[in-house]
Amino acid sequence: MPRVGVLIPHYCAEEYLAEAVESVLRQDCRDLEVHVADDASPTERWLSVLAPLRRDPRLILWRSNRNVGPYRIKNVLLARTDTPVIALQDADDRSHPQRLSRQLGFMDATGADLVGCWTRYINPEGRVYSIGPVLPNINFWLRVGLPTTIRHPTAIMRRSIFEVLRGFDGSTKFGADQEFILRAAYLHKLRNLARPLYDLRQTGGSLSRSEATGMRSEARQRYWARYRAEEQLRRQTTDRARLLELLVPPENDLEFALERVD
Repeated sequence: MPRVGVLIPHYCAEEYLAEAVESVLRQDCRDLEVHVADDASPTERWLSVLAPLRRDPRLILWRSNRNVGPYRIKNVLLARTDTPVIALQDADDRSHPQRLSRQLGFMDATGADLVGCWTRYINPEGRVYSIGPVLPNINFWLRVGLPTTIRHPTAIMRRSIFEVLRGFDGSTKFGADQEFILRAAYLHKLRNLARPLYDLRQTGGSLSRSEATGMRSEARQRYWARYRAEEQLRRQTTDRARLLELLVPPENDLEFALERVD
């Protein structure tokens, strides 16, 4: 199996961070780099909760000197790892021990460039209360206008995707996960594996559920309006060169330093 680089940006996620990271380190797919990047949390408690795991050489820690959001951090991390496969993991969630191996096997069997999976929804205490199935053929359902086709943190991706897409929208702290999927669907094969291999924790503190940046917030509505307009431009173009230009997102618009923690 190819080596996998797992990206875990976090901000003030100390309550669940160790559980999330440990769930990745315990994968039966052992050939990993696990990149945990702190987004300028106000305390160093995140280092304390990860201390028991730091003996594992696959765990690599980073610290940002300012709070810039997960997508800008992911863009920098993408440039600092050369693994053939990139996987995502949110800092308050859990991965099933066979998540990556099963997704890699499915990727190989189907020729997909990106593979998601079903989720189990868990409460803040970690108790499962629901299963979240997703449709298998992401490309098809995006073409017919279905807005939600994948739980973004479940994704694993071939690095070759980023040769075209370059990275995530570097101009925002929120909302760029679905925007990334919309761009990827133009030239890449996207699929979901019909197995619940990822536990999605429902808390009130995440960007997608907070009052200021949640799904119904004014800020998120403005962002969605912008990327819907960009999507309309891509759908209307018949020139491949122009399409390739439109698939490249804004670069990181904030200067920051992401330094490795030894």
